[in-house]
Amino acid sequence: SYAMVLWELSSRQIPYQKLPIETAIVRFVVDKQQRETIPQDCPKELADVIQSTWQPEGQKRLSAPQALD
Repeated sequence: SYAMVLWELSSRQIPYQKLPIETAIVRFVVDKQQRETIPQDCPKELADVIQSTWQPEGQKRLSAPQALD
C-alpha cells in the first residue's frame, strides 16, 4: 500500500480507476501481479522506491521504513 500512495502522489490519479469493480482490481494486482504504470515525469528516485515497495515477493519488497532510508 505504501507504493500505491507514492504512485498516487506522483500520478495525481486514483489507482485502478479504469477497472470496473473491486474484485477486478484484486484479480489484476494479486492474481496477475499487474501494476499501474509509473508516470514518465516521476523522479527516478521515487519511481525506484515505488517499484521496490510493490514487489509481489515479500523477501524482495522494501518495507516502508527501509524505503525511507
